[in-house]
Amino acid sequence: MKMASLLLCLNPSSPLINSTMGNRPNQFPYFTNLYFLLGYLATIFLERRRQMFSANELNKIDRHYFNVIQAGCYCVTLQSKNTKHYWHITHLEYPTFTSCQIEHKHNYSDSYHQHGHCKTLKAALQSIKSHDAFQLNGRRAHRKTAGSKSTE
Repeated sequence: MKMASLLLCLNPSSPLINSTMGNRPNQFPYFTNLYFLLGYLATIFLERRRQMFSANELNKIDRHYFNVIQAGCYCVTLQSKNTKHYWHITHLEYPTFTSCQIEHKHNYSDSYHQHGHCKTLKAALQSIKSHDAFQLNGRRAHRKTAGSKSTE
C-alpha cells in the first residue's frame, strides 16, 4: 500500500496530480509531486517514531528496588523501597523528540512536584536512584514545621 501511494506521488500523469493542476498549463507538475513526496516521507517517519514506553523498557524496571504501583505505555508510578518516596514518570512527545517528565512526592497524601526531565525511562530510573542515594547518605531528616520552609 505504501509503495503504491509513493508511485502515485511520483507519477506526473496521476489523477491526483492532474486534478490539482486545473486549467493552468504552465504550472510545473513536479512541484506538486514534491509536496506529496514530502508528506509521504513524513508519514513514514512518524510511524517509525517511538510513541510510548515499550514492553521491553517496562520489563527492565528493577523490581527489587521499586514497588511498581502502575506501569502503562504512557506513564509509570513507582515507590522507592529505600526512601518510600513516590515517583511518577510521564512519557512526553514533541514533534522532534521525546522526553520523560519525573514528578516526586514524599508521602502518599502529598501532592506531586516536578523533579526533572530525562530522555529515556532508563535515565529517569537512574536519576531516581541517585536522588535516593543523596537522601540516604547526604541529607539529614527534616520535617516541616509551622512557619518554616522545607529545604527539598
